[in-house]
Amino acid sequence: MELSEKWAERLREAELCKNVYRVFRETPIPTCRDIVEKAGREYRKAAGGTRNWREVEARRLQAVYHTVRRALKRILELPKPEEMSTFHRELVDAAVGLDAYRKALDRVRRSLHLAKRFYSDYIVLVTTSRSRREAARYRREGCGRILSLIHRLCRHLEILENVRREVLNAHIVAEGLPVVVVAGAPNTGKSTLISRLSTAAPEVAPYPFTTKNVIVGKVKPLSRNCIDYYMVDVPGLLDREPRSEAEKRAVAAIKTLTDVLVFMLDPTGTAVEPLDRQLELLRRINELIHPAPLIIAINKIDAATRAEVIDALRRAEELCRETPSCRRVVAVSALRGDNLEELQREVEKLIAEMLTAAGRAP
Repeated sequence: MELSEKWAERLREAELCKNVYRVFRETPIPTCRDIVEKAGREYRKAAGGTRNWREVEARRLQAVYHTVRRALKRILELPKPEEMSTFHRELVDAAVGLDAYRKALDRVRRSLHLAKRFYSDYIVLVTTSRSRREAARYRREGCGRILSLIHRLCRHLEILENVRREVLNAHIVAEGLPVVVVAGAPNTGKSTLISRLSTAAPEVAPYPFTTKNVIVGKVKPLSRNCIDYYMVDVPGLLDREPRSEAEKRAVAAIKTLTDVLVFMLDPTGTAVEPLDRQLELLRRINELIHPAPLIIAINKIDAATRAEVIDALRRAEELCRETPSCRRVVAVSALRGDNLEELQREVEKLIAEMLTAAGRAP
């Protein structure tokens, strides 16, 4: 794909990301308990203002139905998978599975249909009852059947809330800006790098698997030839299958968001993954991002021995020469700040090339 085509696709994706995020932000997912309790409150208020027993029972049934109807109709405003951006589809698939998400929406839709049918049936029975006792019995039955639909939705509402939380946590502010994804094995210093260069504030700790979600920060460029861009911190990856949920989130971001990839290597003897495994992981990740350019950042030069840094540089540069998308190898210390400006300028050089090729130079 040519850079100009890739940029046009990025703008389309950005618009979809913005729309999906907006809908999820504006559509809170109630729990079963929330819906039932609200129905109870509306039920208790419904009897006021009249002494006609048929009307009292009809109002109570109507209050329960309309509460359930409003809640379910609002949930059904959530987008279907085919209405989502590629990134959000991948993210939903990683979080709960696309089939589970579709099934949850379908169950909400079916429950809304059944609630309407139950209400239609029982409101006739209530309003044509021959005694107060009979009307109360039909009202109880009708309310019970409608609320039983909600109790059976509990697990599906939890799935939808999980998806909503994932979308909001992984929000890409869709301004059509370039995206730099920072990836690597756990504890290679990705979050520290992001916190030094961008507005993101990921949790930074000296133990692996700290980052569980995709974290986004905006960067003000050093170069006048570049525009603002995003840096995305993804969960650490291991060179193995099957992947954890956090790793699936990382892969989703890498596959669908990457304009430039910065891959972090830890050359120290205390690395979570040995250098061989990290380099193999890099080869596999590079297949996901083609033709996006790659920069290899050898981190922790403040903690590694001179021999470890030299060995990592030699092997990373060998891999870079064999990889057409690889543009540069930079040795840095994200913790101490060594060579971070050099790394940032290399990133912005690639972004500027992309913008120029797409006719979007600043």
